[in-house]
This record gives sequence, C-alpha cells and structure tokens, in this order.
Amino acid sequence: MNEIVKVGNESIPVIEWKGNRVITTSLLAETYETSVDNVKMNFNRHKNNFTEGVHYFLLQGDELKDFKNLVTDSYLVDKRTPQLYLWTQRGANRHCKILDTDKAWEQFGNLEDIYFNVKENRIEVPKDYPSALRLAADEYEKRMLAEKQNKILSAENDLLSQKNLEWADRAVINALVRAYAHGIGDDYRKAWREFKKELLYRYGININARITNHLNKSGKLTKPKTLDMLDNSELPDALSTITAMCREKNIDISGILRKKVG
Repeated sequence: MNEIVKVGNESIPVIEWKGNRVITTSLLAETYETSVDNVKMNFNRHKNNFTEGVHYFLLQGDELKDFKNLVTDSYLVDKRTPQLYLWTQRGANRHCKILDTDKAWEQFGNLEDIYFNVKENRIEVPKDYPSALRLAADEYEKRMLAEKQNKILSAENDLLSQKNLEWADRAVINALVRAYAHGIGDDYRKAWREFKKELLYRYGININARITNHLNKSGKLTKPKTLDMLDNSELPDALSTITAMCREKNIDISGILRKKVG
C-alpha cells in the first residue's frame, strides 16, 4: 500500500520515480478538479512548453513494466495502458498555469507544501544552542520568503482580475511589456505588436487606429508612444492583458511585482 497524504480534500498516494515525487494524470485531474481529457488536451496544445525529464516522465516498455511492479495500488495505473505520464512538481505547476482556476492554484500550493516538498520540509533537531539559533533564523527567513511569494502570486492574480487598480499605471505596463519581449527572444517590436493585438481582441481597444487618427489630425510624422494612446480608465484593461500574456508564456514577472509588494 502506498503512503497516503491529504492534499486539500483529496487523498494522494505517494509515488516516486527516479528519486522524484510524481503524480499521475488522473490524480492531477482529481486534485485540480478537472477532467483527464482536459489535462491531456492542454498538454497537447502546449507540448512545446514541457520538457521530458523536467516536467514529466513518459513510461513505456520495460520502464512501464517496472513501474507497474513498483506500484502496489492497481487503481493508480491501468495494467493494459501502453504508456504513462508522470508529472513532476514543475509539470504540475505548468498545468496549474494553463488551467488558471482558483482551485488549481489553491491545490498546487497544497501539493508544493504537503506532497512535493515533504523531504525538504523535514527539520533536523538542533543539538546545541547556536544550531538552534541558526535553525530559528533559517526558518524565519523561509517564512518571510514564503509570505513574499504569496503576496507576489496574489498581486499577479489581482492584476489578471483587475482588482488592484492602484497598480494600473503606464510605468508598470511598460515594464511588463519589456519583460514579455525578453521572454520571446528580446523582440520588442513583436512584443508591442502582440500587446496591441491582444488589447483589440480582448477589449476592442484599437491602438493602431488611434495612432493613425492622431497623425492625421496633428500633421506630425513621428508616431506617439503606444501607452500614450490609452485613456487612464483603460489602464486596468491594459495591465490585465499584459499580465495574462506573460503568464501564458510562463514569463517570470515576480521581480517587477516584488518592487510593488515591498
């Protein structure tokens, strides 16, 4: 019988492969409250964002036979299946980002704390006072870091839902577009082009048409900056758009958010 851990309301049997804690597709779907077909479909659509050996293990042939012999609970794997995907912590994180539901984010946090990082969470009892002080300091630093990371994640979710309106300024939007550009190979023209395209698609904000109008009325030849074409009331839409674009590409914007959350 595999060891069972409680992740939210789900009971997850502990599975290890090649020294890594992993989770099957069916268990991941149950934990995130989605369907197996949805997980498979999302993986196929975003397969270029997953790396075998990093985000998942694909078991076939002799490896699959070895795994079937290793797992004591038959419901974890169909004995007739010709292949099996096992998702690592980083793979579960990718699926969480693709699903982007409150339940998936909540459960991924639980998976991190309770399932994947359990080995790192084991604390050796200090044998002397200096060691105890060092342990206390280390644990305090970990707790502060975790709180900061939670604030950053909360801030990102707020930006996506347009709740954090005080963040909606042009400087932050510009920084996020530049981060997006860096994430797609430092192609800044493409980044701004895709940003304007998404604004039009999501909110009907046609920046190119506004630029053309501005040039026609002013008689000037120099194009104004993209963000100058936005009304202040549209900044939350713009901020939500570029945040979603960065998340879709798995671009890390925590450095920008960290400056804001303090």
